Amino acid sequence: MGCPSTAALFNKTIDKVLDGTSRFSLPRYFGVQLETSRFANRVARVMSTSLEESQGVSHHLVALQEEEFAKVQRLLYPEVTGER
Repeated sequence: MGCPSTAALFNKTIDKVLDGTSRFSLPRYFGVQLETSRFANRVARVMSTSLEESQGVSHHLVALQEEEFAKVQRLLYPEVTGER
């Protein structure tokens, strides 16, 4: 109804917290929860937009989302991927 979307500000705020440029530190479990929520939100927006504009979802979009999922998976299970 004429109001600007707050999604960009919300995402910028979350990005600052997750990349460590914020003055606040988060417990690991909360950071992982934010990262997975951000990923799920991005998947939903990209797929919805793609479906609205065309007849299906491009395999390129699926590949990009798989790469992002791998990043989130490494955050969830650092002991499995060897990262800490």
